[in-house]
Amino acid sequence: MNFFDYIKNDAFFKPLTLKYRRVYYDCIQILIDKTKELPVLYESDAKDSITVYLKNAGINK
Repeated sequence: MNFFDYIKNDAFFKPLTLKYRRVYYDCIQILIDKTKELPVLYESDAKDSITVYLKNAGINK
């Protein structure tokens, strides 16, 4: 099955075309890296990782 057939959402990649595409990409990469460290990535761990990145980048949520 083709990846795009599986997603079935034309807007799935839209954030990667917007002004803050680098931030979106970095957050995705952080979450992927975190899943390699932990056997289970809980929502709280994901939020903490993204919050640290955003604070270090000087971005307010």
